[in-house]
Amino acid sequence: MPAPLRRLLATALAAAAPAAWSATFDVGPYLALTPGNWGVLQDTASGQLSGYVVSVNAAGQLAQTWYRYNGSSWVFDSAELFAITARRISYLGFDDGSATWLFEPGFSFARKVAVGDAVVYKGGIRNQSTGELVATTGAISFTAEALSASVPAGSFSNCIKVRNYSYQAGQSRDSVSISCPSRNEVRTWYTKIRDTADPQVEDSSERHSLVMIQGGDSNPPFP
Repeated sequence: MPAPLRRLLATALAAAAPAAWSATFDVGPYLALTPGNWGVLQDTASGQLSGYVVSVNAAGQLAQTWYRYNGSSWVFDSAELFAITARRISYLGFDDGSATWLFEPGFSFARKVAVGDAVVYKGGIRNQSTGELVATTGAISFTAEALSASVPAGSFSNCIKVRNYSYQAGQSRDSVSISCPSRNEVRTWYTKIRDTADPQVEDSSERHSLVMIQGGDSNPPFP
């Protein structure tokens, strides 16, 4: 499936009933879905660069467009689509460059969350060109708040830690991210696991992490 599935639930910040022992907070600023917001991330092992910029598309949706660096220039990778109100955020779907995929049922979640909140998503994504529907399951939890983070892009405070798990088509993605206000994910650790022919064996050969090396609110380096 398209690359955006690796971020399927990393940005899908929904919650169950607020934990009694933790005050709620607005998760909106941590997603940084503000037109003009951008970031460049680097794979800490390979050095590969990727990045994103937020804009408003012709349909009035918030588009977080992702790029990858091919060694000489930035090229389009994918675009994730969102809608946001004062109380809720909707993750609408994404464009992988060949088709638009939309969630069924719709993926909407409250902006107010708390440490200890968790959600399980079970639904699918449909290819709007072919009609193909791919089942998707995922879970996410908030594990910490009021964190500090120092990365090449800068030093940040009041950050949160988010853990997520997603599964579809024989492949799972487990990740832990540090998200900071107005900057989105400044550091993320990924593990990808694939099913094998033997149901008692899994292939967990891919592990990598990303760190933000640049970020801003205007003049992104992408085309």
